[in-house]
Amino acid sequence: MSAGVPQLSRGEAGFAERLHGLVFNKLRFDPAPDLVVSPRTEDEVIAAVRGAAAYGGKVAVLSGGHWEHC
Repeated sequence: MSAGVPQLSRGEAGFAERLHGLVFNKLRFDPAPDLVVSPRTEDEVIAAVRGAAAYGGKVAVLSGGHWEHC
């Protein structure tokens, strides 16, 4: 994963708070992911997906529900 892509690993300080802040209804993630990545650009999204593939991990996308062109 690119060093510039914001990410937090499970067990890292701030991880639980970051997960909690991702969902408007504050439901728990069960099971919790191993890693939360917050890409800001298309290139960072590509790096995150490639990193997950290299690791053998699964990718789940959580969107804010808004599209910038609406």
